[in-house]
Order: sequence, then structure tokens, then C-alpha cells
Amino acid sequence: MRTPRRLTAALFALTLGACGAGEDDPAPANPLPAATCPPLEQLAPSLLGHVRAGHVAGLRRVVESLDPDEIAVLLDGVLRLVKGLEQRELLALLELGEHEKLQALLPLVVDLLRAIGGDPANPGSFRADVVAELARVVHRCDFDRMFSAVDHLLGSPELPEMLTRLAEVLRTPFVQELLRSDASGALGPEGFVRIVMLVLERMAAPDFDFSAFRAVLAGVPALRSEEPPLVGMLASLERMLSDPELFPPLQDLTCCYLYDRPTCAAAAGGATLVSQQPAALLMMYDLFVDQAANLDALLDSVADLAGDPTIERTLDPLRLVLRQLAASDDIRGKLVRLLELLLEPDHAREVLPELVLLLDSGATNELLAIAGAILEGCDPREAE
Repeated sequence: MRTPRRLTAALFALTLGACGAGEDDPAPANPLPAATCPPLEQLAPSLLGHVRAGHVAGLRRVVESLDPDEIAVLLDGVLRLVKGLEQRELLALLELGEHEKLQALLPLVVDLLRAIGGDPANPGSFRADVVAELARVVHRCDFDRMFSAVDHLLGSPELPEMLTRLAEVLRTPFVQELLRSDASGALGPEGFVRIVMLVLERMAAPDFDFSAFRAVLAGVPALRSEEPPLVGMLASLERMLSDPELFPPLQDLTCCYLYDRPTCAAAAGGATLVSQQPAALLMMYDLFVDQAANLDALLDSVADLAGDPTIERTLDPLRLVLRQLAASDDIRGKLVRLLELLLEPDHAREVLPELVLLLDSGATNELLAIAGAILEGCDPREAE
């Protein structure tokens, strides 16, 4: 069976864009002879096998629902962005994808995707409420502020320690007991969500002061917020939020999540909460309780990755691309359109399990192999 051409072309073109290869790019210093360049079939046998077998029909439908002009604008725009990177920066991005600590995160990411997408054989396990919440954030939030928040989070020197402290807090026996126990004094899902919501509401306040965080947690004596390890996590979080470049965009995202307004300025003057019990927070509680995804391990792995001194040089070109994305109306608009399509309930119900399948079967490594071959001067095409 032949591979559906449009989906294969989209995957191949995305890889070309992701590594900066294009017709007008300068040739590599030592390009490989054509005879030694492996075909796409050899580089990505699992990925192409899934495409041919119809295992990614949902992704195919998303691609086919996009106007060709939209795909062209998105890919051309991404290509323009990465063309501005030097060869060493492109290689650094590839090294980031191949980093063993980042690779260790993939199973945990798969667990999270599986928790949202559910089991295709059990339609009731699909978290339509969480998908709808994510779709609202994509549709309503200011992507300039979102990219800015991510950019400054990646660059925050406090991030590794804060994530490490958070993981320590979550694995502390008395915190586990508070979350999971049915005994008197246990938080339960409602109590957990209420505490998180109070913290987020304080963060969204125009007169935010970190003492408001401490006051919320001090109101739950069982949390022992003035003792280790929580006191250490709060100190690290306070230092991180004191960054004048990080806090404003992060506060705007908080306002968007709580009040369905793109910024805190737009939410001023009596905006009401979208929900007292947001689906994503309830799902987070479920993950803590039933361990469908090991969030402790996820936080540990992210903190370990962020604290690795060898990763800093690979994050710099990534942050540069994020800044350029934020500054490009065309690319940003098409990216939002793509995300909105992916998060439409009928699409997400199919696509999320397909992403789990692709990640489980090594598609990430295959895409990196394609990008590496292109950087070597190859033109890996599927054999006719």
C-alpha cells in the first residue's frame, strides 16, 4: 500500500522546516554522496509503517482539513525562522532532542497523553472536559504572553530547584496522606482544587504579593507550610516569581485560565471565574491518587534536565525560535489554527491515542534521524 502523499509530504516538510533545510540554504560543508544517503523508508520505517497501515487516520484528517495555503504559510514561516540560526545552533537543537535526559521524559509524556486521550476501546475514558479546557486556553489566551512566559521560564535559574522542591513535597508521606486518605482532615479532590484555585486567584490579583501565597497555605495547618520541604519550595518559587520579566506574562496566563480573558488587564473590573472546579486540576488530582502518570518522576526528570549545565547552550536557540514565533503574526495565527483543529473533540479523540502510538514506537528518534540526514546534505525520500 502506498503512503498517503499529503500526510507524508507534511511530515517530511515539517522535518525540513524543523532543521532549517530549504532550496535556498547553503550546502553543507561536507555533503554526503547521493549514493550513501538513506531513503526515507530506511530512516523512518516505523513512522511510515503506521501511516501506510492507517494507524494515524486522525492525524491525516487534521492535515487534510487544513487549507494548502495555511500549510504553506506555516511551513514557509518556520523555515524562515530557522534559516536565521547558525549551523551550530541547528546542531544544538538536534542534540537537545537526542539528549538522554530528555529521552527519559518521553514515557512520562506518553502517560499524560494517555490519561487525557483514554483508551480508544473505552470511549468513556476520553477526557473531553480537559480537552475542551485546553482548547479554550489556545483560543482565548494571548500567544505573545504565552511564548514570553515559556521563554523566561526556560531561562529562569530558579526553575530546576523549584521543580526539585515540588517533587520532594509531593512525595512527602503526610502530603500523600492528605491527598489520598479518606480520613478526617484529608483534602480530597474538592479541597485540593480549592487550594490551587485560591493560590491562582492570589497570583492573578493586581496587587499580588507573595505573602498571599503563604497565607493560603498557612490556612491548611496539615500542609506544614513553615517546615521542610514546603518551606524550601516556597522560597524557591518566591525567587522565581520575583523576576520582573517572567511574572507579568505568567500572571496574564493565570488570568486567562481563571477568567477567560486574554490578559489580566482585560479581566480587571469584576471578571468571574470560568469554573470553580477546572477539569485539568481535577485530572491532576486523579493522577496523584491513582498514579496513572508518575508526576513525581516527571518533575524530577524535568528538574534534572533543566539543571544540566550541558543543556543551556541547546536551550538558547530554542528560546530564540520562541521569540521569533511570538513576533510573527502569520506563523502564530496558523499555529493557533492547527492547535484548535487538533483539540476539536472528534479530532482529539483520534489524535491523542495516535500520538501515544507514535511516541511508543520511536517516531521521535526517526524524525531526528531524518533531520540529521538532511543536515548532512541528504535528501531522504521515500522510494517509489
